[in-house]
Amino acid sequence: MEIRVFDVGHGFFSHILTDEGRNILVDCGDNSETGFTPSDYLTRRGCGVVDRLIVSNYDDDHLRGLPSLITSGIAINNLTRNFLITPEQLRELKLEGGELTQGMQGLLHMMTTMSYGTRDPNETPSLRLEVFANPYPHFTDTNNLSVVAFLHCGAVHMAFTGDMERAGWLALLQDPTQNQRFVQQLSTVNVFVASHHGRVNGFCEEVFEHCHPAIIIVSDSNIQYETQEFDYAPYASGISWPDGSTRYVLTTRTDGVITIQQAVGSMNASIFAQSLSIHFERGDLLLKQWDLFSNRGFICAPVKLFTYSSILKGIDVRMWPSANAYLIKRPIKDRPILLSHFIM
Repeated sequence: MEIRVFDVGHGFFSHILTDEGRNILVDCGDNSETGFTPSDYLTRRGCGVVDRLIVSNYDDDHLRGLPSLITSGIAINNLTRNFLITPEQLRELKLEGGELTQGMQGLLHMMTTMSYGTRDPNETPSLRLEVFANPYPHFTDTNNLSVVAFLHCGAVHMAFTGDMERAGWLALLQDPTQNQRFVQQLSTVNVFVASHHGRVNGFCEEVFEHCHPAIIIVSDSNIQYETQEFDYAPYASGISWPDGSTRYVLTTRTDGVITIQQAVGSMNASIFAQSLSIHFERGDLLLKQWDLFSNRGFICAPVKLFTYSSILKGIDVRMWPSANAYLIKRPIKDRPILLSHFIM
């Protein structure tokens, strides 16, 4: 099993590959600065079918990569969304804010041709999915109409939270028809994706009365506003990092692509992140995909690096003796790139 959370700026995109080879996507954000798109990534990996697309939020930063995915020829077999709002209601709601984006147009077309709702059967023997959402018109903003999806796969119990805000969290906690199940799901989580890209309006103290994750993941762009500086660290128990520190929060803005892996039949999971050393200048080398295989908690070969325009050739990969990392020597310049890794 492998779960990747990608750096798509102020947006979200995650790819889940199950033990059975099923491909599940959470949202379809892209990165206009680097040129990353989900369709390019999936095509490069040889993925011709998306078994399920989970749309956690109806805003464009979660959907910008959907048009290219639809036209890429990659089939999307199932759609999970908040079915407590109809396509017609969603169209009217989004038109209140202006012209429909291409991502929303693509999603609306899918919503009219796919009848899949919020709750889905188990995907595969190795994966279980539970999904919760608030109804329209009890909420008329897309953030509080987000989906909260709990994914259980072996030792990993992960919550994808969309852009849910405090009012929406409280509604789910207080809903008598689903409160018990929702609280039970929160209590199992060890990897929590912060709502609304870690902004303060996505935080709800009451959620963490039931949820005690080991690590919290934030998908967001560079800090520009005070609302991005909310500290989630006190709400995670933390995990050991190779440099001897304890990490409570991982962010795509500083850690890059965040990957969770678990071998078939294993009861342990590993998490690692693309961590750049202080000697690496952003933009000097753009990395689009990392294929890292772990062994007893240390990174080992093979490692594949891709630029956004073509596969980088002439790479010399060798162990960096001063750390559990690889020294990547480029043909023109030598700049070390640190690859961090730890076991949950």
